[in-house]
Amino acid sequence: MLFRRLAHKISQLTCFSFRLLLLLPGLFFFSSGLFGQELTISSIDSSRYPEIKVTVLYTGKKKFDQAELQISQVGKPLAFQLAESSPGSAPAKGRSVFFLVESSGNTHGKALKELKEGISGSLDNLEAQDLVNVAWFSSEKTDSSAGGYHRLYENFSNSHESLKSELLSKINAKADTGHRVDLFKSILSSLEYIGSQTNLPKNRLFIVLSTGRDNSQSNISSTDCVTKAKELEIPVYAITYPPSDTAFSAGLMMNRICIRTGGKNILARSQMEIINALSDFFSIPVPAYMQEASYDLVFQVQPENGLNFSKVELNYRGARHILTVSDGNNHSLIPDDYKIYLWVSIGILGLVVLIMILVNIFSGRGKKQESIDIVEDIIKTTPLVKPLIQEKQSLIIKAAPITKQASEEIAVPVVLVSIEGRTATYPLNQPEITIGRQESNDICLAEQTVTGKHAVIHIKGKEISISDLGSTNGTFVNGERIRNKQLQHGDKIRLGKVELTLKK
Repeated sequence: MLFRRLAHKISQLTCFSFRLLLLLPGLFFFSSGLFGQELTISSIDSSRYPEIKVTVLYTGKKKFDQAELQISQVGKPLAFQLAESSPGSAPAKGRSVFFLVESSGNTHGKALKELKEGISGSLDNLEAQDLVNVAWFSSEKTDSSAGGYHRLYENFSNSHESLKSELLSKINAKADTGHRVDLFKSILSSLEYIGSQTNLPKNRLFIVLSTGRDNSQSNISSTDCVTKAKELEIPVYAITYPPSDTAFSAGLMMNRICIRTGGKNILARSQMEIINALSDFFSIPVPAYMQEASYDLVFQVQPENGLNFSKVELNYRGARHILTVSDGNNHSLIPDDYKIYLWVSIGILGLVVLIMILVNIFSGRGKKQESIDIVEDIIKTTPLVKPLIQEKQSLIIKAAPITKQASEEIAVPVVLVSIEGRTATYPLNQPEITIGRQESNDICLAEQTVTGKHAVIHIKGKEISISDLGSTNGTFVNGERIRNKQLQHGDKIRLGKVELTLKK
């Protein structure tokens, strides 16, 4: 009886120790993922070990500053190379700001003076990397040169100080009793100009400063302006200077254009009111889809103690990421840093089984069932293999994968789904294939970087396309973020950490 009690106590202590050992790796990886909300590890390529390539996704309104990123191994800093691998990072690239100022008989005198000084006074609120250009307009009838429409520069400039002086000296309004103004025509010309500048930052701010009236002889309407702004995805913001003509309801036309394009219209008369209105426009947050950028980090590690893996720390603005990188040519199914836990687990399990056998021998056959119950309790309460299986189970597919030979026989296009070094083939055998983390999808990816309803593949005859369903981390085709895209044979599609390849 004494031996049986002693054996039972040893088995309980062993079980507790075994559970603690299994929790340690989980705690390690949890702590490494808890930090750093701005920087997310997208993928790790160690195929050229000890050279490591890490792709990180940066999300934030602040500029990504390379000087704030440190990579170290065993406390020693590592040199690295950094390059942007996909579009984005609007805060780092600044904005393109375009002012369109009315210089007609409506603004002749004080009105134009307030508008110009308001713009000049607001330029100090821009960032150094922001690019600016200014155009002014009246009407073709009263100003035949350049059709009544002029630009300060042919290209955008970040020379804000020189722009101030040229803005005040070059833009003037002629007295005009007819108060002719080509407002809609000038807005359309400005939108077409901005759209033609392909090298500008994607974060574009278009601001119209006018009295809000249009009595042009042109056939261009406000609807034409709205259509063009939506086509280019450029919201129209406006500051309307109310004219002295009380019979004219200022701002109604501009309100319509601004609201329908996602912008805003503000009434202002004094220089200070104009500066405050422009400050509101400058403080508009960067659109969410422009706050992301993907970067490739390349660095060399030193193998630790002759092993084929190394631990590396990425630190960005105080947020730490601990990475375990191993030789990509090592095809072991078990990560090296898990092997020690595996062997310890096997040893402890063997010890438990041995104790149970001894208990069974010395306690007699009548105690056999009690020993079995103890073993079953240990198995039920000890997360032996399940956590490791769940951690690696990244793909849950509703339809069974098909072999390469079978896919060739049925002659249907397929996608190769790859994650963490494993690849499976799935047929595109229906008009729409939904992809996401929810189990209701046709292809369910149990991966945290994949949105519940992430994307959908459309099959129409021989044409195949993919559409993003408003996912958090976006859908990329051949490294380019897309909303919808026609697919070709061999195209690489990335959803979070999961990569898909189309095979027709």
